[in-house]
Amino acid sequence: MKKLLAAIVTCVLLAVSVLPGKAWAQEANAPAAAIIGEVSLSSIDRVHSAMVRGGFDGYRDLFLGLTENFPTLGKGTIDTTSPIAIQFIGGDNVPSEGQAMFAFPVKPGTADLKEMLDKGFKADPDHPDIVVAGNGFAVRRSKGYQMAGGTRDMLAKVNEEALAAPYKDATLLARATVDIKTLRVVAPVRFKAFLDEIENQQRLQGASQLEGAKLVTGPIRDKLDQVEFSILAKEQTIAVRAVASPVALQSGAVKYPRPTFPAGCFVRMDYAYPSQDAVAAFKPIVDTILKSELGENAKQFQAIADAFNSLLIGDAISVGVESVDDQMVGYGVIQNAKEKNVDAEAAKLEQAIGAVDGINNKPMVKSTYEENGEKVTRLTMMDHGKASGYLDLVGRGNSIYVTYSQKETKLLSRLNGLKPDGAFSSLLHAEMDLAKSQKVFGAMGLIDKDFPADLLKEGKLALDISGDGKTMTAEMSAPISSLAVVMKMAPLK
Repeated sequence: MKKLLAAIVTCVLLAVSVLPGKAWAQEANAPAAAIIGEVSLSSIDRVHSAMVRGGFDGYRDLFLGLTENFPTLGKGTIDTTSPIAIQFIGGDNVPSEGQAMFAFPVKPGTADLKEMLDKGFKADPDHPDIVVAGNGFAVRRSKGYQMAGGTRDMLAKVNEEALAAPYKDATLLARATVDIKTLRVVAPVRFKAFLDEIENQQRLQGASQLEGAKLVTGPIRDKLDQVEFSILAKEQTIAVRAVASPVALQSGAVKYPRPTFPAGCFVRMDYAYPSQDAVAAFKPIVDTILKSELGENAKQFQAIADAFNSLLIGDAISVGVESVDDQMVGYGVIQNAKEKNVDAEAAKLEQAIGAVDGINNKPMVKSTYEENGEKVTRLTMMDHGKASGYLDLVGRGNSIYVTYSQKETKLLSRLNGLKPDGAFSSLLHAEMDLAKSQKVFGAMGLIDKDFPADLLKEGKLALDISGDGKTMTAEMSAPISSLAVVMKMAPLK
């Protein structure tokens, strides 16, 4: 597998470097070309160190081989302590052979331009550190780098300090950036055609698919300016982070205490954002799906969606999952700006579901019971006349407490007396405790003997989405040790 991967990457690099064609030039009336993105690696040594901390080794030589196989380099040329980068050039008149520039850190005294001149490259009269092949392919030798591809003028502008600047963060392993704002300016025709093609393909699949595509293409067309992806190694965790701007989402827009759940919960999720805004954001696609997919029943399902939102969507929602009496149970706390009549809202949901044409047996039945002096509303899920699940709800001030179980069990008391755990700090936070989940899944017989136990040995899987009013950041993290298990399950050989 290592040899195959090395061969594939080498072929790609060779193809980019030797494509036939002449050096391109912008037309007088065309927007100037510019750097519209970059993919880079902190250094071979830093990535290798993170992999070793995770418990797997043997890939340093692979990384070296992939880079040193570049046509203008060779064995022993790569400086393994500095960043490696590929920069991408955008412009409506930029041909494929001019769209990428490679920047390889090289050791002193290696990758000399004299070697290029001996191979038939010509010195560039405007740039003394650049040589050019007959087909226009350019190579530059700066103080610490050999750079290749793109154009002579673009190569001359690449700054070594700018390449290294992001990696002053010692946890950063790799990053990729897309400058959408610049892309709109320098390649308006290609940019529009690319997004139009995505939407046209989805339009063929149906109206709802098109609306789903527009949730992505819409912001890219005229709202988002910059997107950055990065991989970070923090002590014993590895994280993937995405940052987009400008995005007006603001963490802490709603002020509610973050509830706690029973200690046995191995999964929890917290969401905090004004419910009115959230429902409004997704209304266009929901309306389109209802009309295009459900036809005459659209109004009936719209009534279900409205009743569901009114009962179970709030400004802050917290969910927890644990195992009780050999069954998975769920807890929820829904917080709102105003108090709600839980039983009346549940009755609307029951009525809306029961009113759908073609449903003969009631799929949901509402009832009530008293517990600890409180009136509890129960929604029983029915499957062909038999109970299949129980959703219990009780209103306490501006909050609705919820439990779900497959057995006829009363669980709301498990949420009594639990003190708040600070405030919501993110728009969305979700996590899974791996050790607890292994214990639960094992007890329920969901893990077979061949399952790698170390995969769920320790740590947490986590997702965090936050905003500061200008940018939105999403980060997913996992224990490096779990990643090592995955790598060992599918080793590169």
